[in-house]
Amino acid sequence: MWKMLIADDEPKIRRGLARLIDHLEIEVEVVGLAEDGEMALEMVKEHSPQLMLVDICMPFLNGLELIQEVQNINPDCFVVVITGYDEFTYAQKAVKLGVFDYLLKPIVQEQLQSVLHKAIEQLTLRTTQKKYSEWTNEQLKKNLPLLRERFLDEWMNGSISKSDIQEQMDYLNITLSEGNQGIMVIKLAEQSHLPGADKTWERKLALFALQNVITDLLKSWQPCLVFRDRKDYIVAILPNKSWSEWVELPKMISEKVESILEFPIVVEAKESVGGLTGICGAYEELVRVIENEQFNSPIVALTKKYIDTHFHKIDLSLQEVSDAIGISPAYLSRLLRQDLGASFIDYLSQKRIQHAIKLLNDPTVKIYEVAEKVGYKGQHYFSTVFKKVLGLSPLEYRKGGKGH
Repeated sequence: MWKMLIADDEPKIRRGLARLIDHLEIEVEVVGLAEDGEMALEMVKEHSPQLMLVDICMPFLNGLELIQEVQNINPDCFVVVITGYDEFTYAQKAVKLGVFDYLLKPIVQEQLQSVLHKAIEQLTLRTTQKKYSEWTNEQLKKNLPLLRERFLDEWMNGSISKSDIQEQMDYLNITLSEGNQGIMVIKLAEQSHLPGADKTWERKLALFALQNVITDLLKSWQPCLVFRDRKDYIVAILPNKSWSEWVELPKMISEKVESILEFPIVVEAKESVGGLTGICGAYEELVRVIENEQFNSPIVALTKKYIDTHFHKIDLSLQEVSDAIGISPAYLSRLLRQDLGASFIDYLSQKRIQHAIKLLNDPTVKIYEVAEKVGYKGQHYFSTVFKKVLGLSPLEYRKGGKGH
């Protein structure tokens, strides 16, 4: 039943309208009869009617004032104004206030019935639409993580046009910081290559755990998006902080994940991605880097992973790496030359210089600090290796020189 309130200062009209509505046998219950606007307003607050019949002229609070108050406290209520021919100016103002309809005195049964049927149809339609909208919103809320992940995967793989990206981000309530972004792609290494592993992880469980750990580790890098793509890589899009923080992040992620979950991962990262359009290209570049790693033998892949994670250690040696992998230093050295065309020292130096370059772009980090952060005891030896690799010194690079 729809609840109705009748507000009219003439008792005969109030009672007559109530009897007439009851006689019409429509799904309307009259919950209140008010003799003035103030009384009507109190009844609206108490009963929250969906329908109102309001006389345009009443004492204390007239019909127009009442309508304005009702719109503030119960905006979904349909108001039908009762007016006379000599009150037509007021009726026009009421229409501007958004009333549903108006009836002229004396009220004819057929006119009242027609207006109420029309109002009930509109109320029913609106209620149905509201329920459908609530159901739709509930389904969206329930499936939002899946919808977001699907959108992000399609975006990274170029399946969404540039013009639709922002629109879908707004719809799915996805927020990125303004300016440059950073992006990381994390691959779960094959467990069969993990020496001494004493646990067997189901791949889906491992990926689920990995994504949760990555999300937790990146809580301080907000707004941040972490999702799994169609290749089962974990992808993180996050604000680009300082060079030094960004350089340390992949190493920190690797060490934390491997200490918590006890399986190895491969982390590739790219900083200073320009806007939304640059993210997709950076993702493709990182995926190519990770997939090219698969051409290396499992031992070489593990060796690179170990060096990439521990390059900052000043005393990192071929012996330490070979002990960690579980093979002899001579055999490991031979495999590195076969697969990479480089010695252990060459690869280690390249990795250290790559990170040094990133740190040198941050003017707040002194050159001797850069040397220490990438694994060199002193600035002099660091500068020698840097110049050997790039053809210019760290100071020259910082002043604007460019290496190969």
